[in-house]
Amino acid sequence: MLAEHLDQHHDLASRRVTLVDAHVEWLDCLVDRPARVLDLGCGPGLYAERLAARGHTCRGIDLSPAAIAYARESGRATYEVGDLRTAPFGGPFDLVLLLYGELNTFAPPEIEGILGSVATALASEGRAVLEVSNEGSVRNKAHRPNTWYRAEGGLFATGPHLVLYESGWDADANAAVESWHVLAGHDVTTYSSTTWALDDAALAAMFDRAGLAVAARHGDLTGAPFDGAGDMQTVVLYRSH
Repeated sequence: MLAEHLDQHHDLASRRVTLVDAHVEWLDCLVDRPARVLDLGCGPGLYAERLAARGHTCRGIDLSPAAIAYARESGRATYEVGDLRTAPFGGPFDLVLLLYGELNTFAPPEIEGILGSVATALASEGRAVLEVSNEGSVRNKAHRPNTWYRAEGGLFATGPHLVLYESGWDADANAAVESWHVLAGHDVTTYSSTTWALDDAALAAMFDRAGLAVAARHGDLTGAPFDGAGDMQTVVLYRSH
């Protein structure tokens, strides 16, 4: 997965650095310098490192030991391996980030807990920036065609293997479920990913219960106007109480 995060030929795990640079330019304008920044689901530190280079004090939390080990090599920010559902966030922070639709990979009860921790970690005048997958884009995942492909290596295996992909919609959970069945030699391993759809009313209720309020909504992480047409929306939040 670390290799996928760092691959500059696609934006499937992390964005390519040219796009990250544009996002950091906008994020930097949201806070005074120096700010205290918390990057949740930071991966290999692409955002935290760039914000730290601009003079901010940054901390990143991610579940992947490999990504955290890579991020620590630069030494600009501090990093911790942790599960966002249980890890202490610390604080207070002037800016809390949870980007690239990561919020939608958690079930709604878990999202409530994470948002509560975000509110607690925010400084009184701080801002949280969340990138949330729009409901339509989550539903589209469930309608991707089933397919298969052969690979000589990559995300699922180091040697030759066959991957069978399928997707579907879980109506009870209001979620898209994708599965990759990997055949390597005589072994078959299945990897699955669930993405929950969150409509605007559900999001608003979750924010309110967590003690957060919406300061602004944008179409992306450059501050573009929000029109609901893209795969994601960028929500800027503040502590409401």
